Amino acid sequence: MDIEALRSILRAVRRREAARRIVIFGSSSLLISLSGTNPADLGVETTLDADLLLDPDDETARRALDEAFGSDSEYDATTGFHADFVHLTSALLVEAGNVFEETTEAAAGPA
Repeated sequence: MDIEALRSILRAVRRREAARRIVIFGSSSLLISLSGTNPADLGVETTLDADLLLDPDDETARRALDEAFGSDSEYDATTGFHADFVHLTSALLVEAGNVFEETTEAAAGPA
């Protein structure tokens, strides 16, 4: 995954869930927090997914988004990338230093 693939999936998710914050964490968060760095230099050139948390969380929304953008979705088949929509309890296991919150449209790029 590169920054453009991440921005593309964020735009698609944001179109469905415009009222929610999207928190990006895991290896894909490095693409935004260290924008402009080659994915290979970050060790994320083989990352195929973006770990995303919806705030506020909603299980129904997570399931719908997983169907649309998750592993084995049409989006995944078309782009080769997918999103994992994580429940808050799973996200809390991540160290705070590895979390990046995407809060602006600028981070997701132009629509």
